Amino acid sequence: MQQTESMPRHRRPHLVSSRLVSLTLLAALVALFLLALAPAQAAPTTQAAPAAAADWTVVADGLANPRHLTFGPDGALYVAEAGAGGDGICITGPEGDPICYGASGAVTQIEFDAAMAPTGQSQLITGLPSLGVEGTGNNAAGVNGLAFNGDDLYLVTGLGANPNLRDPGGALETVGANFAQLMAAGPGDSFTNWVDVGDYELAENPAEDQIDTNPFDLTRISGGYLVVDAGGNSLLQVTDGGVISTVATFPARMVEAPTGGMMPMDAVPTSVTVGPDGAYYVTQLTGFPFPRGGANVWRVEPGSEPTIYAGGFTNILDAAFAADGSLYVLEMFRNSMLSGDPTGAITRVWPDGRRAVVAREGLITPTGLTIGPDHALYVSNFGTSATAGQVVRIPTAVSEATQFSAWLSGDAETPPVETPASGVARFTLAEGGLLSYEIAVRAIGAAEPITAAHIHEGAPGEAGPPIFTLFPQNDDDFDPENPLIGMVDLTDEQVATLLAGNYYVNVHTGDFPAGEIRGQIYPAHTTAWSAMLSGANEVPHVHSPATGQAYVTLSADMSTLYYRVLVADIHGVTMAHFHEAPAGENGPVVFPIFTGGPPPFDAHNPVSGMVADLDITVVAALAAGDHYVNVHTTAHPGGEIRGQVGMATPRAAYHALLSGAEEVPPVDSDGLGVGRYWLSPDLSTLDFYLAVDAIDNLTAAHLHTGWVGMNGPVAIPLYAGGGSFAPGSPVSGLAMLSPQQVLDLWTGYYYTNVHSSDVPSGEIRGQTEGASLFGAGLNGNNEVPPNGSAGTGRAVLALSDDATSLYWRVMVSDLEHITAAHIHKGLPGENGPPVITLFAGSPPPFDEQNPISGSAMVSDANIFDMLAGRYYVNVHTSHLPDGEIRGQVGARTPQTMFSAHLDGAQEVGPVDTEASGEGHFTLDPRRNVLHHFVSISDIDNVTAAHIHKGPVGVNGPVVFPLYLGGPLPFGPDNPIGGGHALGAENLVDLLTAFYYVNVHTTDHPSGEIRGQIMADAYMAHLPALVND
Repeated sequence: MQQTESMPRHRRPHLVSSRLVSLTLLAALVALFLLALAPAQAAPTTQAAPAAAADWTVVADGLANPRHLTFGPDGALYVAEAGAGGDGICITGPEGDPICYGASGAVTQIEFDAAMAPTGQSQLITGLPSLGVEGTGNNAAGVNGLAFNGDDLYLVTGLGANPNLRDPGGALETVGANFAQLMAAGPGDSFTNWVDVGDYELAENPAEDQIDTNPFDLTRISGGYLVVDAGGNSLLQVTDGGVISTVATFPARMVEAPTGGMMPMDAVPTSVTVGPDGAYYVTQLTGFPFPRGGANVWRVEPGSEPTIYAGGFTNILDAAFAADGSLYVLEMFRNSMLSGDPTGAITRVWPDGRRAVVAREGLITPTGLTIGPDHALYVSNFGTSATAGQVVRIPTAVSEATQFSAWLSGDAETPPVETPASGVARFTLAEGGLLSYEIAVRAIGAAEPITAAHIHEGAPGEAGPPIFTLFPQNDDDFDPENPLIGMVDLTDEQVATLLAGNYYVNVHTGDFPAGEIRGQIYPAHTTAWSAMLSGANEVPHVHSPATGQAYVTLSADMSTLYYRVLVADIHGVTMAHFHEAPAGENGPVVFPIFTGGPPPFDAHNPVSGMVADLDITVVAALAAGDHYVNVHTTAHPGGEIRGQVGMATPRAAYHALLSGAEEVPPVDSDGLGVGRYWLSPDLSTLDFYLAVDAIDNLTAAHLHTGWVGMNGPVAIPLYAGGGSFAPGSPVSGLAMLSPQQVLDLWTGYYYTNVHSSDVPSGEIRGQTEGASLFGAGLNGNNEVPPNGSAGTGRAVLALSDDATSLYWRVMVSDLEHITAAHIHKGLPGENGPPVITLFAGSPPPFDEQNPISGSAMVSDANIFDMLAGRYYVNVHTSHLPDGEIRGQVGARTPQTMFSAHLDGAQEVGPVDTEASGEGHFTLDPRRNVLHHFVSISDIDNVTAAHIHKGPVGVNGPVVFPLYLGGPLPFGPDNPIGGGHALGAENLVDLLTAFYYVNVHTTDHPSGEIRGQIMADAYMAHLPALVND
């Protein structure tokens, strides 16, 4: 039957409305990869994903732009095909290319046998409207979603433009009537327009935005349907009587613009599903600039504003709830629509927030997801191809999850219990359902003994009945000295409950009969721990400039501990150990870290190791915070620096900036590279992306172990040859990580190395670490031509952990009437165009008293230009409009020593007090950790101390806590020490003197003494850059 769909505007593509990105861009992107991939092949040059494509089954192929899909009441799978356009009316697409109409859309039925093997594929409904790129039909707009009401099938068709285009006098003339419609399927392959979603957008404009409609998903609910309008940024409801209304809207939010400053980004909702709690869960693609990690899953309760259920995704197209309450989230582009990488991903999100990537490689622009009666995932793959579209079946078996853990505390009880007690449990599930367990507790049972311990059934925050009695039985003892060891038999149903995370351990005492400590049982994963070492933590405290960091990972089964300890400004180390005692107390050695060299243990020689066969009581002490790392020296045999070990969250993102100069020995190469790495929240996988420039004949790429200036063995392969890896063709993938590999990544022990046939050992290399520092010194002599200006300036810039954003602050002296400031592209001695706007002339002003700061997204090309020295900062004035002062941007080494002198006079307003203080700060430039040692005098009743953000004379928000109260005081006889990891913005603030220490007391809650953190080299308003 003759149908149609309408063209998108430049602000949004056909596939899903999304500002300022064209259909042509997306089609071209996908076409590049379709040339290299057969439909059933996985993408080349990538690591195997958790669910390998080899385990998948292609249940349908040859589909034309497949989108959402659903199982019908007959057990068959129904797929919306947007079609391939045709040779009908053509309209101009957003890039000026023709987009042509054809009645090529369809609904395809896939039938299965009892074992869920596909037995037939046929088009149930044809003649649906479609617009596709002329000549290819790729990335078509057409039927997007479908849903059943009993045996009756309903469809939604998209548009991605103003609904007026459907009018007889509009661009689509007589073929536009069937776009932006909710349709009812009729007998045979007929269909009828039932509710005009486009007209509703015209009449109501729910989001109060530019008129745009693109119905993209349809879900059946009691009494009607939910319709997602991606163009209108709205969730709509249609009753069975055909009455349409707005459930929720998703407004634009401000994000970093690629060229600097901020810009509005559309939400672009793409799917809706009903959760087990009855709420509606809506996914979003996001609009331009499609930031990585910028997409959310929204939870919508009618009558309330949407809230974020799960964030940090990229370009989500669909989601589906499993029977256990976990949510599978489908990302169309794992690395952003603009990355050049068409690989998608499926992530499983549990109700408690845990996540796991379950499929990635082989997913090429996936566009739809549903869960079958066999609990497998069914995915529309190659979803923007007019000929290669397919549906794949991905198994979701989790039988490999055999290790489980529970961390017990009073806070987990329902309601929470205030107690010092804690505990830890580890479980192993054997074949046949035999669950063995070990449970150890701390600080419990001294007054009233433990009376019982059970495994209960219940979700987090819910109290449930006991299922298994663990204590008392068999005359076992259970107390801090005697762990509980045993096993229970689980039925298949109980194994399913365990896998769903609906069991918890509860320990009951005479003081708390309902339970004193509790912990949910979840599949175990690697955990991370750390300690920041300072003389202030010694008992008694030691005044020492030395600092240290201890990093620890614990294997999922809690049997093996891996550690690395790094120190600075310390001499004569004789020993180092893990000791057991809480903060403020000394305790015995648990196990050694360093017992004497060679090699020595100093700033150039960290120590690493592992401890195997851990007793469960050792893990319980670790979890209770009762382990500390102590470094002994000849000057301080009892310990010079110490830090309590606590659970930690490693840096989530890392990057490497590659060049030939970093190789050992250096290589004369024009090649450059940028590697981006994202660590999963459960520390199990590393998502990687590697791009290069000005280099060819690549043979391999790896992560190697080794510090700067050292060569080391391959740790993780990134590219092993084959496929396309070259300038303009990045490589990406997913690697599984061991606890040792997590530790190596976290501590900066990896470098990225790209090998070529010209230099087989490695042509370009870069250390894998956090934020990177750049800077520029500005003056008139750097201008082209030079001028006689007395003005000077400094720019401090830092690349974010994942190398996707650039943060900056620019400060000037002896300069007036500034009209603009930019980063320009040009080598020294050359003028070039502006690339990133730093200041556009709007208030507040930019002058000596008012530095400018901000951030912008950066592309691979931006990074390559910056690494090659092709960027300069230029400050324009009314006197010299082309630029009065200028400075070339280059990599910088930061100052590492900082100080703060604290007194009441620096408070805003000043405080009349005799109190004073001194703060000493040391920056570890490789791991971007800022250590502190703060002492105070003539002050009491301290309630808190923080590092705040703000220049001299200005109050600002808290950035890092230094002291928050607690069992150990902070006062004249008790200094404090520790450390905090810095991101790019933190680094810029520190190096431009935008941080101050503030000590709060009961007499002066807003602060009694304060001091600005300044570089030790000099106390000035200009940034601290060593090699500027």
